[in-house]
Parts: sequence; structure tokens; C-alpha cells
Amino acid sequence: MKELVSVVMIGSIPKPRTYKRIAFLKRFTKMNLLCWDRVNETQLNVDENVDYPVHVIKLKAANDPLKRAVPYAKFSKRALKILEEIQPDLIQVEGLDILKIADKYKRKSKKKVVVIYEVSDLRRLITEQQKGIVKKAAQKYVIGQEKKLCNRADLIIMTSEMFYETHYKGMVDRSKFIYVPNVPEYKAFENYKKYSGDDFVIGWIGGVRYKEQMKMMLNAVDEMDCKALVAGYEKEPIEISPLCENNPRVERIGKYNYDTSAAELYGKCSVIYAVYDATKINEQIALPNKLYEAVYCELPIVVAKNTYLAKIVEEWDVGLAVDCNNQEEIIEALEKLRSDKTLYQHFVEQCKAHKADINLEKYNRQLNAEIMKCFNK
Repeated sequence: MKELVSVVMIGSIPKPRTYKRIAFLKRFTKMNLLCWDRVNETQLNVDENVDYPVHVIKLKAANDPLKRAVPYAKFSKRALKILEEIQPDLIQVEGLDILKIADKYKRKSKKKVVVIYEVSDLRRLITEQQKGIVKKAAQKYVIGQEKKLCNRADLIIMTSEMFYETHYKGMVDRSKFIYVPNVPEYKAFENYKKYSGDDFVIGWIGGVRYKEQMKMMLNAVDEMDCKALVAGYEKEPIEISPLCENNPRVERIGKYNYDTSAAELYGKCSVIYAVYDATKINEQIALPNKLYEAVYCELPIVVAKNTYLAKIVEEWDVGLAVDCNNQEEIIEALEKLRSDKTLYQHFVEQCKAHKADINLEKYNRQLNAEIMKCFNK
């Protein structure tokens, strides 16, 4: 069998999860990365030392999908031209708008093309009730497109099984889906050393969002007179970074390279704070990488109640769940982890017990088998 040619195509700059998929596909395909730099910051994310072609399309565009129709049309045209030059056998995409481009290329191609769609989050335009004639019409159109495109895709990767149960059930056959959680690639943690300092350090590691919940974390730091680490890029509006920089108890680290910095960052923390806004539907059902990274690093995690994430944390017994809008409850949980050494160590032991559940190689083998089935159909 000739060597397969693959393209990972995304409508943004790459995230750590994207690089995990790239590393996987590199094992059995000739890899290409095609990405859309919408805010002119690719140099912070695309490693110049990669050993595969990287195609970056620079076109400024708004985050709101309803406001980026013109840039998207330009991106789509350029992306299709690049795909025609590469002639891939396999295209893996993130985002419904990018799936549409892959689907168009597949239908035009004279050879077999396998399209894989990865779902790591559900758009608010799809999941939340819209107001106004324009947004309601847009929602109806997008859901219709999603149903059509997902049914034409060969394989759909979901990072939370609840995506299917709460959204895709009845829309797309379950046989098209494979569950691949966003577990860490262990090479990023091979130099990890567990924190051994005397201070109690609350860690937020990843994109700086859920600003109200982060403000409550910073308030807890002040009230408890402990320390915090906040690492990650903050999108506009900038609210959290000034609060961190003006607080001597908080270490603020901006955008970082996941592969080279994740182990060091987690090695500075006593607990991981991952309290998201649980009023949002996507946050109620998603499973973020922080869960698996905390478990791998044997660090108790604090999450929001009334979420699928909280259900897993409680089932695995690796942390505490709190009301995402209750400052007192958040402080009480963090104080409990600081003061109750027996409870803290119990969560650490439970993290150790569940490491077998976050084995990336196990999921990669399953994914490889499903991809091969697609080519053999």
C-alpha cells in the first residue's frame, strides 16, 4: 500500500490537542498542517522546527461566525487550492466551517478521501437558544448543515461521550463516532516533578477565560493568604492579567509552549482549579484536558458542579466540585484541600489509581483501527 498523505486542517492557530493528532498521523501518513491565522499570531504557536509542511493562511476575521463570512469565503478558496496541490488521502478537521471545505474537496476528488471531524466543543450558536430573527435563522441553517456534513464525514472523534448523548443522538448514527478523550501526550510530562514546596499553590493552566470564576479564585488567594499560578494567553477584554500582576501572591505566565513548559507549570501547583461557567451547555458536557493532566500529575482538581466533568471527578474521586458562582463554597473547598492532609493524599492516591484510564496509546490504537476501516470500506 502506498504511503497515505494527510492534512490536518483547522480554522485557527494550532492547540496542544492539534499537535497530538499530528503526532499520531505522522506515524503512518505523510503529514501536512493547514491552518487559518485569524489574528496574526501564528509565530507564537507553529513550531518552525517541524518536519512536515505547514500552510498558514493569514486573514483577519472576527470570532463571531456570523461576522466572518467574507474572510471565510477567501480562506475556503485558498484552502481548497492548497488541498488540490497536496492531493490528500485523509483530511482531519476541527470546526464545522472547516468540515464544509473538506467535504467539498472530498466530493470533487477523483480518488477516495477519508474525512475525520473532531468535536472538542459545541458552538453556542448550536446549543443555546438564540434571540432575534437573524440568529434564529442562522442557528436553523447551521444545525441543518451540521447534520448533512456529519453524515457525510467518514469518522467523528468526540472528546466527551456526552456530545453524542445530548446533541448528535438521532441526528447521526453512533457508529460514525469514536471517543478519544483529550488525554496528555506523556512526552510533555517526562520531566515532571511533583511540587514539594511549603506554600499552597492554586494553579490555573491554559487559556485565560471564564473570567468571573477566575476572579473568585484570585479572591480566594487573598482571603486564604496562599499563592496562585495563572499560566496561559488571555483574549480581549484583558481583565485577569492586571489583577495577577498587581498581586504579589500570584505568578502570572502568559502564552507558553505546551511541550516544553507543561511539566514545569504543573510542577509548581498544589491543586488545579478548573471551575468553568456551568450555566453554558458546552461547559456542562465537555471534558477538558485539565482533568487528565491533573490526574497524570497526581494533583487534586476543583471543578464546577452540575457538569459532566464534576460527575467524572466524583466517580474517580480525584477532587471536589463547587457551585461556580459561589465564592464562599470555592474558598471552603480550597481551604479543605489545604488543611485536610488526609483528604488531599486520598485524592492523590485516586489520581494514581486512574492513570490507566488516561493512556493515550490505548486510544490511538483504537483510532488507528477505525481509520483503517474507513479506507477498507
